[in-house]
Amino acid sequence: MRSNTKNYLKKLFLFLFLISFQNISFSEDGFNKLRDERYACNLFYNKIENSEDQRARMMFLYYDEDDFGFSPKATYDFDKDEWNWLKDGTNIIVGNVYEGDSDYRLRSGMIIEKINGKNASDITDAGWYPYIDEVDTLKLEIINLDKKP
Repeated sequence: MRSNTKNYLKKLFLFLFLISFQNISFSEDGFNKLRDERYACNLFYNKIENSEDQRARMMFLYYDEDDFGFSPKATYDFDKDEWNWLKDGTNIIVGNVYEGDSDYRLRSGMIIEKINGKNASDITDAGWYPYIDEVDTLKLEIINLDKKP
């Protein structure tokens, strides 16, 4: 009876030992990289960021806007309890870009020097939304068009 039990236990341990090597032998290097959470998350977010599909980047609108697909970057002034457009001297900085169907690749963080020949900061000081309601087209002079923000 004892030899039967010993043989059974030997076979069981041998079977478990062989199964444990199968996982190692069939693993791939690419799969092991994806097990690293930092690598997998970074890969995921880079693919979304570089995607041309606006729906993948959650940048689609539920309604149509009659503007030009971007707005200047805004900052909140806690002392005055109001929002102000962020300016860099006479330039403005692009904030939210929510329309990808433009003739140029406008990105958040780009610096606009002039809009239709006027200083961009003068337009935001006078009122951004009333200005874009008045004009049909915008001619932008962008300082850092070729650089990433």
